[in-house]
Amino acid sequence: MYVSIIISSYKDEPYLRKLLKQINSSNLEKFNYIEVLIGDASEIRSDLDYGSVISNEKIKLRFFHLPKLSRSHTLNFLIKESKGEFIVRLDARTRIRANYFNKLHLLSFSGCANVGGIMQPIGYSRKQKAIARTMRSPFAFGWSDHRNAKTIKKTQSIYLGAFTKKLMPEMPWYEDSSYQISEDSLLCKKIIRNGQCNMIDPAIKAYYLARDNQMDLFKLSFGYGVAKMNAIFVDKKIINLRFATFLIAFLFTSIVFINSLMNNPLSIKIFITLITFYFFMNFVFSGVVSSWKTKFVYRVMFYHTIVHFAYMYGVFHSIYLKVKHGKS
Repeated sequence: MYVSIIISSYKDEPYLRKLLKQINSSNLEKFNYIEVLIGDASEIRSDLDYGSVISNEKIKLRFFHLPKLSRSHTLNFLIKESKGEFIVRLDARTRIRANYFNKLHLLSFSGCANVGGIMQPIGYSRKQKAIARTMRSPFAFGWSDHRNAKTIKKTQSIYLGAFTKKLMPEMPWYEDSSYQISEDSLLCKKIIRNGQCNMIDPAIKAYYLARDNQMDLFKLSFGYGVAKMNAIFVDKKIINLRFATFLIAFLFTSIVFINSLMNNPLSIKIFITLITFYFFMNFVFSGVVSSWKTKFVYRVMFYHTIVHFAYMYGVFHSIYLKVKHGKS
């Protein structure tokens, strides 16, 4: 089988070299030929010799400098250039195990156009490890299939993915969304509309380097909030009960807080009760995802709070733009 591995990159040289080393040392015996296509959208072409990392004679490395090209357009370019019948997408910040490609290939026999594993955030520093645990937490984003699927199943969204080319929709596969919805999510929906399916296997893990500071975590969570609300505007339906419950709880707490500022005794008691309950739940979930390690519990509590406020800020920012301009 001829396999094409496509990687979009933007100023990711240190991460990219490590990923290429992992690809080079992967178990690739089942594949006759492998090409790795890198699309670098950085303004200045990298002068690093990525080819020196590849020693496996089966692997052909192809590098394209595509300055200022969006990620979706970069991926579409690489797909057009690819020669493989099976296309695996990776990100420069991805980390994989040696059997990653073999497991994806085996899962492709399910007959689904797109197959993949779960997204597993990781970190190196204590701060980055705590943020990674936060992203995996059910109290944050860890409840979605692409982060926390428990069984092999068809799903609405897959992180990165691997594609059987003959089963995929017509090009372009990826779209730039004016609604800030992720290209992965849009592609999975397109595949379903095309009469095909997306299959996820929790035994397959794509490890991803988490953000390494609070501001980047805030921006990421804000973007998730914007994308979630925009997806609701586009699909014209609430995506899930969990989101609806979270939104209602946030609105109710905000209303109670405003009333408490007016010295309403009942509102003050309710607000204190709600906040106490929130921090209790935050503490419990933080302890569970931190394995009750003191060095992580309180950091994760703090990052949970950042995620929640940034996410809801993104949701209401999207609503505000929709009301003000009629678009998001």
